[in-house]
Amino acid sequence: MIDCLVGATYQQKLLIVLLCHVAKLIQKDKQLDFEITSEDQKGGIFDDIGVRFKTGDRWRQLFIQAKHKAEKTKAITWDDLTSTDKRDSVCD
Repeated sequence: MIDCLVGATYQQKLLIVLLCHVAKLIQKDKQLDFEITSEDQKGGIFDDIGVRFKTGDRWRQLFIQAKHKAEKTKAITWDDLTSTDKRDSVCD
């Protein structure tokens, strides 16, 4: 349970980093249109962070699945990242 809370905090930190980056972009381009979401169902299994932004006349989307392990001795594997089985969660 503690690992899951650490993972949620990690996700929030990533959101803050993205928001700070977008804030810098807004300073350069006051017309920047964007949205940042969390737990966005449109992202499917990549639902942790959603970023939607407009370039020219077109909206683009980026979805991120944030993974974190508190235990440093166990690396996150490709199988961890591609598993669709909720029981195989890296948050154990």
